Amino acid sequence: GSTGSNRSCGMANVTATKRLSDRVKPITVSANLKLERYYQSADQVLRQAQIYRLGGDDETLYVLLLRYVSLVMETVPRHKDYRLQQHQSLHLEHKKKLPDLLDELERLKNSIDAKHAAAVAERTAPPADRN
Repeated sequence: GSTGSNRSCGMANVTATKRLSDRVKPITVSANLKLERYYQSADQVLRQAQIYRLGGDDETLYVLLLRYVSLVMETVPRHKDYRLQQHQSLHLEHKKKLPDLLDELERLKNSIDAKHAAAVAERTAPPADRN
């Protein structure tokens, strides 16, 4: 899904998480790569995310979790072997992780944007009611 529809005038109104989201480009599905390879990549992204989660790097964690969600929800379903019965348990294993990761992404988004807004407010006159 696209998150770029609420862009206001000027770069100052683009949220920190919008800029981070723009770094996550959809992966093109290759007919030469086995479906399992995409799930291996997704697992690797989650392992990386755990490192940044433990290190408290919320912005990198946010980008990595977005990459995982993009792989599982957007890339993998476009693979030619996605509907094969033999892959159903793999799909389920990864889809079960999505609700918690989407909740974490929402919390990170709110936190990152709030920190960014506070930093901007310190540097500039506070904007009139941003809600």
